[in-house]
Parts: sequence; structure tokens; C-alpha cells
Amino acid sequence: MEFVPNRWGSRGISDNTVSSPADPAKVSEWLKDADEAQCGWALRYLCNHVSVNFHEVFPNKSSRDELASLLESLLCDKLGPIRSGYGVLRWSSPQALALKDLSRDGSDYFLKARNAWNQKVNRARKAAKAANAITVDAETKRKIKALASEHSLKEDEFLSIVVDLLHERRGSVEGIIKQRKAAKKAAIASDLGLLGSSLL
Repeated sequence: MEFVPNRWGSRGISDNTVSSPADPAKVSEWLKDADEAQCGWALRYLCNHVSVNFHEVFPNKSSRDELASLLESLLCDKLGPIRSGYGVLRWSSPQALALKDLSRDGSDYFLKARNAWNQKVNRARKAAKAANAITVDAETKRKIKALASEHSLKEDEFLSIVVDLLHERRGSVEGIIKQRKAAKKAAIASDLGLLGSSLL
């Protein structure tokens, strides 16, 4: 895709509405740590909002950098000629006019996309947390809460530490149990006069 600064009026498109493209610094900050999945999701989200088929208009755009650059250009009203699957789009085409609306109101669309992404991430976190939930009876819950409070911890943090401690100790406990079994086995073998035999 070719990106050149573009003010829509210079292409013969008259628009009397107030333009409010997104702040490039805010978009850049949001995309700073965004991966390919987030950039692709944001572009599809924006295209869906203006009834543009992303894959038809922007074919073969899949790398993280390409997608992020396209997002910034769309939201900040800096989109140059669009090379679609059908060649360069005419600025009077329905797709180009829809993208013009998106760029013109880039600030609003940016907020919508950012909020929708945050909600998506939060829902995924909550779903993962719910999938890992452990149900306990009321009395056990009260004890966990009291013990966690004594150490100024949240309940889940306290339980995580307790499980880690028990897991670490488990290895040494298993070693002690093996030693005790071996000692009992040796004592029985000795009593039976089998010490040193293959039973040991």
C-alpha cells in the first residue's frame, strides 16, 4: 500500500462536516505493544463498522507492521491511494467513501476500537479465571480469608503461596517416605534371615 498525506478535499470530495481524526500519538502509543492479532482484529473491527470487506479492500496485508501502519493511516486521516484486490480504488467508490468517513471520525472510531479491544481482553481474562476457579465450603472460605488477611494478602495470592510451599516440600516428603519404606523392608528381611537377598 502506498501512503501519502491526504486531505480528502484535494481529491475533489467535498465535505462540510468537521473532521476529527485520531491523535497520531495516542494511536501510536496504543499500537506500541500490539501484536499481529490485535492489529488485525482492530482493522477488521473498523472495516465492519463502515461496511467494508477488509479482505477484499486490503488483501495480503498480514504482517504486524503492515497492519499497524494501515491502522494509523486510517485513523489519523493519512491514507494514500488504496491498492485493493481490484486495483487502485477510485475515491468515489463506496469502499473509499466509507473509509473516508472512518478517517474523518477517526478519533471516535479509535476510542470505540480501543474500548472494544479492552473489553475483549478483560472477558478472556475473566473466562480463564472462572475456568480455574475452585469451589470450597463457607467455613473453609472463612479460614482462607482469615489466614490471607494475617499476611496482608488476597485470598488467591495466599493459596498460590501455600500450594507452592507444599509442592516444594513434596519432594523432600517423598524422599523421607522412601527411606522409611526401605528401612522397614530391611528390618523385615533381617527378621526373616533374608538380609542381602534379592528381596531387597
